[in-house]
Amino acid sequence: MANRSIGSTIIVTTVPDLEPLTVKISVAAQLTGLDEVRIKQLAASGAIERVRVGRAELIVYSSLKDFIAKAVKLMTARLQTGDVNSNVVQLVHLVPKGHEK
Repeated sequence: MANRSIGSTIIVTTVPDLEPLTVKISVAAQLTGLDEVRIKQLAASGAIERVRVGRAELIVYSSLKDFIAKAVKLMTARLQTGDVNSNVVQLVHLVPKGHEK
């Protein structure tokens, strides 16, 4: 935001860092490095939240961040336990029980 002045007084306005509430599937794919099909699968399984606004299908950004945080936590735990496949995070394990395909 620009600074404004009134007479000899300067008013400084700031805007806090804002995160989007939702992102398009294509953006979610770019942010995570996953493809759009996998993002749709994760949304269908309930692993990440999606909303529909008219014909638009959007991913709830906070659920996407939470999903990735869980993946990082899982990867870190595997590294600490010396799992031979610790460099690969199986995202399937993060799908809520009962939502597996």
